[in-house]
Amino acid sequence: MTSELSDGLAGAVALAAAGDEAAFARIVQAHHDDMTRVSFVICGDLDMADEVVQVAWPIIWRKFGTLRDPSRLRPWLVSVAANEARQLVRRRRRRTVVELAVFDGSRLAVVAEHAAESSGSDRAELEELVASIRIDPPRATQYSSP
Repeated sequence: MTSELSDGLAGAVALAAAGDEAAFARIVQAHHDDMTRVSFVICGDLDMADEVVQVAWPIIWRKFGTLRDPSRLRPWLVSVAANEARQLVRRRRRRTVVELAVFDGSRLAVVAEHAAESSGSDRAELEELVASIRIDPPRATQYSSP
């Protein structure tokens, strides 16, 4: 779709700005897919892109009166969706949990038990290995609140 509005959509913009929900629904129908595509490019995930667009439409409805140039409707809609996509990506990045491998003490016990059953150089090697393992207590980590 070009940035030029068809006569029907231009009329829908004026009516939607005045609060006409049916006119706004026509605008949603005409631009929803474009907004989803742009959001997908930013998020890289279709479910996130759909979520972004669902969040963007109520924002657009509330701010529809601030649209200065109705011929720039599509770029304005896409920019609202793009901004929401960027915010969602930032929020999710802050909340991403990284799985850390946790030392399993039971494995150390098995090695120690094996060392006790071993003889000679194997035992000395295993005991040296067990002694070289140093377990540090976990450190407190500060997290920024979203």
